[in-house]
Amino acid sequence: MYLATYPHLLREVDIALRKRFVDTVADISTVHLNDMSAPNHLAHLKGAPFLKLEARTLGDLFSVRKSLLPIIKRNTERNERSGPMLELQHDNMAVPANLLDAILDMREYDVAPVSRLAIDKKINVGYWYKVTPGGDTHHAHQSHQGYE
Repeated sequence: MYLATYPHLLREVDIALRKRFVDTVADISTVHLNDMSAPNHLAHLKGAPFLKLEARTLGDLFSVRKSLLPIIKRNTERNERSGPMLELQHDNMAVPANLLDAILDMREYDVAPVSRLAIDKKINVGYWYKVTPGGDTHHAHQSHQGYE
């Protein structure tokens, strides 16, 4: 699962998550993802920074998700009440007492583990066909070469 936070608090939130979920989190890393909901998502070259949280087991992942969802919901409601001024001031904000209050969003928490594995390890399954048009009919030949 991916967690969005303020860019200047990435490291602090990472440490807070590691302390809070010491027995359930296997690794946390920073990755850059494009925010597809942003109006200019095609213009981003690097994408926004997210914390990629990896749990030890599927049960641990569900446990972490269950713990974080109410916190993120509360943070989202607080940010909606604060309005756009909060977004303009976020770089100058003091570090919150509870760093989990800086988590803004959770992404891809509902992706099936088998799908997540296939995406992360670039595992493609299926047949590839080469289709050749020819007059009234088209010929399809199964290709034995993989797609790169």
